[in-house]
Amino acid sequence: MFQAHQGDVFFEEIAEITGKEQAPENGRHILAHGEVTGHHHSVPGTRAVLFRDDALASSYSAMLDVPSGAPVEHQEHARRDLPAGKIGVIIQSTYEPEEIRTVAD
Repeated sequence: MFQAHQGDVFFEEIAEITGKEQAPENGRHILAHGEVTGHHHSVPGTRAVLFRDDALASSYSAMLDVPSGAPVEHQEHARRDLPAGKIGVIIQSTYEPEEIRTVAD
């Protein structure tokens, strides 16, 4: 079973994809936007299909259908290659007594 991470983004192989297909932004699927730097984790729109579940029926922030592998790129992290298959994307969060918040990249 595939599992990997790139910075604060975690990837794992999943059995099923739910949600609605999303169109690429400027040729790329943005998986996570950096809150501080404006950088982003993304895959080429020609190498994967991105799904988001607006009903929050999934614990994943996004799901990818990757027919033949795809690179995940970020301006400050090393490239991560995803294998072919269905991939769930989780954005790590951090706990502070006042709130639970997404990790700032």
